[in-house]
Amino acid sequence: MYQELDGWQTIKGDICLKSAKKQGMGQIEEYQNLELQTAISHCAQLRVAVDIGAHVGITAFRLSQSFEFVHAFEVNTNLFPCLQKNLDWKKCHNVTTHPVGIGEKEKEGNTVAIRRLGSNNQDFKLFKDFLEEIKIENKPPDLIWKFFQKVYFITTIIGEISINDSKSSFSAKDGPRINNSISAQQVRCIDSQGKQLGILSIHEALQAASSIGLDLVEIQPNVSPPVCKILDYGKYKYESQKRKNEARKKQKTIDVKEIKLRPNIDSHDFDVKIKSVKKFLENGDKVKITLRFRGREMVHQELGSNVLDRVKDETDAFSKIEALPKLEGRQMVMVLAPK
Repeated sequence: MYQELDGWQTIKGDICLKSAKKQGMGQIEEYQNLELQTAISHCAQLRVAVDIGAHVGITAFRLSQSFEFVHAFEVNTNLFPCLQKNLDWKKCHNVTTHPVGIGEKEKEGNTVAIRRLGSNNQDFKLFKDFLEEIKIENKPPDLIWKFFQKVYFITTIIGEISINDSKSSFSAKDGPRINNSISAQQVRCIDSQGKQLGILSIHEALQAASSIGLDLVEIQPNVSPPVCKILDYGKYKYESQKRKNEARKKQKTIDVKEIKLRPNIDSHDFDVKIKSVKKFLENGDKVKITLRFRGREMVHQELGSNVLDRVKDETDAFSKIEALPKLEGRQMVMVLAPK
């Protein structure tokens, strides 16, 4: 019933371990290394981690090397003994295993579905109540790792990070990490005047910031060591938002204006319409020319084409054709854009 692969026990026919070895470039322990290290780097503390859907313990083993305590949840009756044996072999004494399945109740993101080993019945409880159950010394977990529909969701004490399975792209909700939320042990520090202070321990950098009443802000997290700057974070946030607002004001919203014509439009009306087209284009808007056919006029579509040709000729100096004339039901449509 069981088989062993590179020191890991699993059930026969389980292709997950072989896949993990392949993705880990021949080393099972290297499976999801980038994703896991990035997740860990977002944790301000490394006390408690939770592995939901622990399988045979690969991720739980990795987490045990970084965190003081790890909870590993696995509800599969065949995999759970493998999980316990593997963690025992690896001497992961700081990992607590739970024969429980934790999932998300459909359409209720803040509710978890709980299923016990050997049972088909589910209990439901609020996510915050679930966290209460797995607190260590009255503190919530610093990281929760779970697999759901090919996307990894990592909930840390700074918010939620989504890791795309194929691209490994990361985004934190709460902006840059500051002060004690910076997880790196060493940082490249810049003082409030822009002077390079070199590589400092996180303690030295925090001390340098607090000594002048400012904050330590991680401005480049994706380099090693990360770059941090000493500044007034409140002022930094205000000026950053101000710049965004100013950039938004400068952005021109391009509208599509519509001008309606008839196949037998007279010269005076045509000139008035052309003036409107010119005005819209000068304002930076696009113009949709709609020519409507009525009754037996559909038989003489060339009249409509001739009118649109006149529009093109009259506006050629200040416009370009974005959409060539085409028939849509009983109307012919053309779109002009500013040159």
